Amino acid sequence: MLVNEVKLDGTAPMPEKKKVEAPEPVMAEKEALQLARTVLNLPEELQVEHSNYYTGGFDGNGMWFFQLKGPKGEQDYSMSVEVDAVNGWIRYFYRWKPGYYSQDQASVISESEALDRALEFI
Repeated sequence: MLVNEVKLDGTAPMPEKKKVEAPEPVMAEKEALQLARTVLNLPEELQVEHSNYYTGGFDGNGMWFFQLKGPKGEQDYSMSVEVDAVNGWIRYFYRWKPGYYSQDQASVISESEALDRALEFI
């Protein structure tokens, strides 16, 4: 902002807001999802819970982001995948499965044992 843009009352004009459009993806959403399924060998039972197209990666390429969820039960898990919409590279993926990390595994004790432990602690 230039000094001469400031009004006598100390205010300055607000900059004009411009709508910024993300460039059209080179790769369609379905194509990016199929690529991720093929490259990462993702089973069909993983269903898309959320998908998003955005730009802003380190190279300015558009990205498809997918949040996938598995069926409830023994195979309950989720996965996040990001596919570069220009060159098809898998830029990111993360898989979470209950019980994979030790903090997910709660020890199970009876109510009476819990009370005994609490009394010992006090």
